[in-house]
Amino acid sequence: MANKRIILLSDGTGNSAGKVWRTNVWRVFESLDLTSSQQIAFYDDGVGTSSFKPFAILGGAFGFGLKRNVLDIYKFACRNYRSHLDYLALEAAAAKAEGREERYGPWQSDDIFAFGFSRGAFTIRVVNGLICEQGLVKYQTEQELDRKVAAAYRAHRAETFKSRFQVEWVFRKLRNLFVSAKHDKSERPVGHIAFLGLWDTVAAYGLPIDEMTRGVSRYLWPLELPDRQLHPLVRKACHALSLDDERTTFHPLLWDESPEIVVTGTRKTSSERITQVWFAGVHSNVGGGYPDDSLAHVSLTWMLSEARSRGLTLKAAPGADPDAFARVRSTQDKDGRIYDSRNGLGGYYRYGPRSVAALSDTKFSDDKRDCVKIAIPKVHESVFDRVSVDAHLYAPVSLPPVYEILTYDERIVAPDKLTVPPGRPKYESPASARQREFTQEHVVGSSIWRRRIIYFLTVIASLYLLTYPLTSTAPAAAEFTTPLRPLSDLIRMVGLALPGAASRWINAYAREPLWFVLCASLVALLLWLSASLKDRITDQMRRAWRVSLAKVDLHRSESKSRLGLSPSQMAVLAGLALIALYPIPGWIGYSLPKLSASPQTFIDRITHPYFQFFAFAVLVTMLLGDRTIARFRLKDAYRRLLTNIKLKVAPAFFAVFFLVGGVAFASHYLFNIRDSLGHFCQPAERPITLEVCDPDDMKLCKRAPDGSFPGTCTSAACRGIDFVAFDTADLCTPVGVMLERRGQYQFILEKDGDWSFLGAPSGPGGMPLRAFLPNWKKDGVTDPTAALGRFALLAAAYPLKRTLDRPFGRVILRYGETGNEENFIDGEAANGRIEEKFRATRDGQLFVYLNQPVSGVFPGLFGRVNSGKAKIWVYRIPR
Repeated sequence: MANKRIILLSDGTGNSAGKVWRTNVWRVFESLDLTSSQQIAFYDDGVGTSSFKPFAILGGAFGFGLKRNVLDIYKFACRNYRSHLDYLALEAAAAKAEGREERYGPWQSDDIFAFGFSRGAFTIRVVNGLICEQGLVKYQTEQELDRKVAAAYRAHRAETFKSRFQVEWVFRKLRNLFVSAKHDKSERPVGHIAFLGLWDTVAAYGLPIDEMTRGVSRYLWPLELPDRQLHPLVRKACHALSLDDERTTFHPLLWDESPEIVVTGTRKTSSERITQVWFAGVHSNVGGGYPDDSLAHVSLTWMLSEARSRGLTLKAAPGADPDAFARVRSTQDKDGRIYDSRNGLGGYYRYGPRSVAALSDTKFSDDKRDCVKIAIPKVHESVFDRVSVDAHLYAPVSLPPVYEILTYDERIVAPDKLTVPPGRPKYESPASARQREFTQEHVVGSSIWRRRIIYFLTVIASLYLLTYPLTSTAPAAAEFTTPLRPLSDLIRMVGLALPGAASRWINAYAREPLWFVLCASLVALLLWLSASLKDRITDQMRRAWRVSLAKVDLHRSESKSRLGLSPSQMAVLAGLALIALYPIPGWIGYSLPKLSASPQTFIDRITHPYFQFFAFAVLVTMLLGDRTIARFRLKDAYRRLLTNIKLKVAPAFFAVFFLVGGVAFASHYLFNIRDSLGHFCQPAERPITLEVCDPDDMKLCKRAPDGSFPGTCTSAACRGIDFVAFDTADLCTPVGVMLERRGQYQFILEKDGDWSFLGAPSGPGGMPLRAFLPNWKKDGVTDPTAALGRFALLAAAYPLKRTLDRPFGRVILRYGETGNEENFIDGEAANGRIEEKFRATRDGQLFVYLNQPVSGVFPGLFGRVNSGKAKIWVYRIPR
């Protein structure tokens, strides 16, 4: 007898029913005929849609909330799924209650359909594995359902999600000591999954760099999809894939087709269990979610047709108006707008166009489940219609030389088996496809390589622009003496509209406006070069497609140089060459004449080693020939090196980085807890309370070098306390002064001899990391090496700093022996002396220490990192 259909739908990141622009998952939900009880559906909003904004941000960035989505979908299946045995039991109960004989069927189990896009597709694949491996759960109450569903999920992760060394086993065992619910996978098995329809599955849990995610998942805690094979219980799976997305973070997770029965020749899609098809467009052009979504309807039409052939019922005329399938099919447009997924801030996603050949033949690890092998990829016919019409300069760069075409009527055909009208070339011959692929690899691939290098340079320059204010040592007076004072004023004006947290950046940019403009201009220049390379790639690939399809290019132009550079690009590269070559005359003993102050200052800044590095890197990247780049880029050794770095070296490095960093941060916060409880700051036995000293009297009470006061000093308050000896190696030094809340004080510190920090000369102003970089103009051969070593050590010790957002060696005042009320002495140090006024925020004794590495377990571990003595005076002054 007829069964019902359960439809599970999970949307992509940030997509929900409340969004203005909907995805194909929502369109499937809208297309379902839910007027009868034969079909029931559950639509789940994607991760990153929480009304609580911090959770939404975490969900969008890292996939936070995936588990909740999986459990919600799984619960819906548990509540509604009926096997043939369940129907038989229900019929027996109904017959007994009605006093009639039982009807014995034949009863059929319910069909489960599931649809997902992006991270929602990942969610559906996890739910599918959970249902197929663990079955469903029996329950009497919702509370019992919650417990059993959580137990089934834990069992599924324990059996399927494993890191290489299975370090998570210990934590899972500890967790199981506190949870009582158990799951029996045999109590309610599911016989089959009728249909899976996915759009562009991407990894659900993500860190900023793919290698980070891979390292954490492989060595610390499993995050990635553990299995690339489709479960045998799934009867049909369709996967629509984006051909043109350029973000490596969004590279799709394909199913491995090697275990499947190989079917060749012209055939219908119904002859195979897995059908994975590439469509024109970027990620959301295929899965939907853009304002102009006509291109997304191409893949939606195919998906609905496949699902309908498997028994899914859609809204249809005359009972429904409009007819769901007819409406979707009539609104598809192969020439619809392709959006730029890396537009705006999206440009900081790592650049990497998809390669169908590489994604179809990849081994991600030694785990035999973690590989993908697709003999012949399938490309939708609409891709070639779009290339042939060329209405929007479409030229895909990722097609392999051998592929099959999925036609609109769902036949899989080799390109040379399709016929077109004479004079209207549409498909490639095997020979032309090989020639197009050669150009794609040797010419276009070289331009893609250039754009990748420019991308990495852009990221480095942007990070420096954002982070150098954190270590800037420019004095406040620099803002008032710079020739670019109007620019400083403009920066200050912009800062008025920004929150107070941006003050450190505004101060640094305003004090060094020339450096800020040069650094910002460098970022803008690199972005411009990237955009110009994008146009070059499109032009090169478009010519390759026209040759492959034997089409005449009416608009072909040879206006650019032999290097493929425009006049503006050549002018920019000429300027960069001057910057890169500027120091050469000095190396050969010829000193260039100095200009007047302002022009010479500009030249000195623009020829700083930082800019020379970028100038040299850009010149090499842009001027290397295509053949030269292709010669080493296509060598097996180069490819193996990159593969090993991406899949082995970098993941292992990041795993160690996160492990060590986690331990360091844990030690840091353990120290903070102990410090707050008063373990390190021991109060003075007899602290004194200072009287207010008038500033005019303070001028008359300036101490002599021997510590004595002049005869004109008659104010006892201004005599204050005798200086306090301060040893910079101490964890906490009591000053012996009792502060009063809201009291105004003046703090004075004078060096008493030389200070050192990790063997380098230091002072009260602190030691930003860049201070440890070698000065190549004056250091010897050994000193730069030692300086780089110190820089590396302090960079590694960054999480151990007592206060994370201040430089090493910065003077810190502490109010009270307990709590963490601190004041940072950020004033300018002159001649080993630093003065600053402060207002106490609480009552308590005053303590002083330096910002140095600390350990929560072994507090004195870093006692010898710094050395030096100082004298401290404190006065109370009027408010």
